[in-house]
Amino acid sequence: MITEKKYILNRNDYKTIIDFVREKYSVNLSLYAYTITKRRIEYFFSQYNIENINQLINFLDREKFWISLYEFLIVPTTEAFRDSDVWSKFSKKVLPKLSGLEKIKIWMPEVSSDDELFTLLVILYEAEILSKTSVLITSELDKTETNIKNQKFNQKKFTTSKQNYLAYNPHGCFENYFSNGNFFIKKELFENVTFSRFCFTKNDIQNTNFDIIIFRNRMLYYSPLLQKTALDIIYEALIPKGFLLIGLRETLNNWALKNRFNLYEKDTNIFQKKK
Repeated sequence: MITEKKYILNRNDYKTIIDFVREKYSVNLSLYAYTITKRRIEYFFSQYNIENINQLINFLDREKFWISLYEFLIVPTTEAFRDSDVWSKFSKKVLPKLSGLEKIKIWMPEVSSDDELFTLLVILYEAEILSKTSVLITSELDKTETNIKNQKFNQKKFTTSKQNYLAYNPHGCFENYFSNGNFFIKKELFENVTFSRFCFTKNDIQNTNFDIIIFRNRMLYYSPLLQKTALDIIYEALIPKGFLLIGLRETLNNWALKNRFNLYEKDTNIFQKKK
């Protein structure tokens, strides 16, 4: 139960958390935007009546609390087919460019929940290209695959997602993608999905030459340095004329990288890598 009481972190406390997480879990939170990250840590722990930094660290020392906090920090989506206009343009303008390929490769970095992945897989299925598409999911969490494949939509999420889906495909049947009348996603959709642990600041992406990279609503929470690092890696991983999807409130305008992409769909932030 969330109470009104909230422990306010000072800069020394914040640094203590950063150092602890880096040492124990090999995740560098200093690369995330300070103000947003600090506020979200405070909000997350307000439900536990934390009174000092030692109590907070004791919580973080337990992996289940760290995983919950990390998922909260990277702001997982709470509904499928969010921004249905984006997915409509993606389906109508991007996928036909690739439909003639023998194989299609897609990378979704920093995935924490099933919603955008589920959205993508349904779109690929309805376009009749799911069987020839490989999707790579990467995250800093070891348990991303288990978490995603075993997530269950609650009634509220199912209802909202269904409304979004019908805005995308008015003639579709959303229930077809769930097992036995419950809210678990059908396992068959995941057959060509690969999960891997990856960190932009520590790893080289081994699997490259992607036709599409979907990286929506992550850069808002990154420091400028991490934004640039991530975008440089993403650029190198895309094939020439490959497609990049970013969030509606995000931009490439602050980077020299913008000179290496064309804005393919203005209102939906779909970019295409130049030759």
